[in-house]
Amino acid sequence: MAGSYLHIIQEPKGPALSDVVYPESVAGKAEQPLTPSLLERCLQDQQTLRAAEKFSQHHARSRGSLQEKYYRDLIPLSDPGEGEQYAFEVDLDLCTGCKSCVSGCNAMNGLNPDEAWRDVGLLKGETAGQGTLQHVTTSCHHCLEPACAEGCPVNAYEKDPLTGIVKHLDDQCIGCQYCTLTCPYDVPEYSKELGIVRKCDMCSDRLAEGEAPACVQACPTRAIQIKVVKREEMIRLGDGGPLVPGAPPSDITFPGTVFKSTRGTLRSMLPVDFYTPQVEHNHLPLMVMLVTMQLASGVCILDWVLRTFLIGRSLGALEVWVAWTCFVACALALGASFFHLGRPLYAFRVVVGLGHSWLSREIVAFGAFVFLALMNSLARVGALSGGDVASPALDALELLVPGAALLTNFCSIMVYHVTRRPFWDAIRTGPKFMLTGLILGGSCLLAMTCVALWVSGDGDDAVTVWLAALIRMVPVLLILKLVMEFSVLMNLKTRNNSPLKRTALLHRTVMWRQCGWRVGCGLVGGVVAPVLIELIRNTERAPWSVCVLIAGIGVVLCVAGELLERYLFFAAAVALKMPGRRVG
Repeated sequence: MAGSYLHIIQEPKGPALSDVVYPESVAGKAEQPLTPSLLERCLQDQQTLRAAEKFSQHHARSRGSLQEKYYRDLIPLSDPGEGEQYAFEVDLDLCTGCKSCVSGCNAMNGLNPDEAWRDVGLLKGETAGQGTLQHVTTSCHHCLEPACAEGCPVNAYEKDPLTGIVKHLDDQCIGCQYCTLTCPYDVPEYSKELGIVRKCDMCSDRLAEGEAPACVQACPTRAIQIKVVKREEMIRLGDGGPLVPGAPPSDITFPGTVFKSTRGTLRSMLPVDFYTPQVEHNHLPLMVMLVTMQLASGVCILDWVLRTFLIGRSLGALEVWVAWTCFVACALALGASFFHLGRPLYAFRVVVGLGHSWLSREIVAFGAFVFLALMNSLARVGALSGGDVASPALDALELLVPGAALLTNFCSIMVYHVTRRPFWDAIRTGPKFMLTGLILGGSCLLAMTCVALWVSGDGDDAVTVWLAALIRMVPVLLILKLVMEFSVLMNLKTRNNSPLKRTALLHRTVMWRQCGWRVGCGLVGGVVAPVLIELIRNTERAPWSVCVLIAGIGVVLCVAGELLERYLFFAAAVALKMPGRRVG
């Protein structure tokens, strides 16, 4: 019948086991059938092999790979020598954008449907009045100075000294995803299912056996090859500019991939999404961790500064409240940080990257901050209750806790500065992080002071001076921070489409609601609330219960505003990337 398949079943040769006649025993009784031997069972199974099993046996009998004749000249005949390494070479004149390389990579490496170690982007331009298009296949560039390895806090990356291939060690990874931020080419892919990051390793196991990587085998036009390149040449090419239009500057990591084309039209092209900035991942656990950690640092720093330079003495029970507020905020920040890790049980490994990773330094500094905050809280309780707490110990903790807070904030600033994203530059990030701490710390101290006055009635002159300083300081800092945050909108006037201009466009278009709520929460919580408290406390009999309510609302709104600011910090941080690479 037309369109049907013909199945041919070959009958096994010789009599079937069920037809075997067994002789009678001496007693006249038939013996039990003999169990077929292993050889007999294998011979019988051989007669009913399926197509896949026959292909497997044929492939096992062959010498080398069956596809070797198609790709043998696309991979090097020998290993790299001194000062050399493997690298991808892509002939853009042959790339048709069919994405066979993507499918081959996903299939042969067993990737999840939402993973892609290789991607295909599109450049567009105009030459002699005619539109031009150029597909670009891209993957890990196995850089000379890989930023992913430099930033990893657990040393989950290694660069093979012989081949130069940058490999990811899955067993070592804790899923912090910091390498996805430090890599300027957006290469590492986070797998939610596995809780780790993975990336292309140039199919190093296949190369070691003389077999081409998956993308090389899958490309029907032979546009992708593996070449041996000199590392000095990688440095020379890295100083010459980006790999392709729209890509990051090559002198950040000195990538190994070579893109070649004879058309001479690349310089006039740009990625198709160059003028369409995309919202990036907001990293919710990091948002909460940073805001609460900076709240804790702001509380202890402001407490020390005001008491040292304004009051000149302790405020008794209020100091205990301040110490415990600092510790509780630290504990909340520490808990939130674990939700960002894909494998939180292995977080202890972060200390191994202390020598090169700012994330390791941040975590170690933060751990010291939490410990010192706890010790300070216990010491303050002991001193207030008349316990035997040495004064030198209290004096030392008064300096160590703010010092640890400043060190943690500095490490946090550097964590984002080293990613080379303009919106995360230390000049912008440093003041934001410090002002967040001072604003939230001031709001919390203001609320605690109102509670203390509500409980004890009118305070002494020191508390009055303390309260007046907080009421005047918080609004000024809040307005200053809002001006700094939205100064990025000035980049809308620039003519070139820089990353900062695209960040400003995101603020003005898709994120305008978040910007509005951020400004509203900040102004009401950080300006209106302190002003109302100032008006109420100047009355003849100040209703401190009302002040407590207003101050509490002010703290909540200030925290909400800073969380919204941190959302904008992550989601609007436009980064340069290879054409076609996915965002976030």
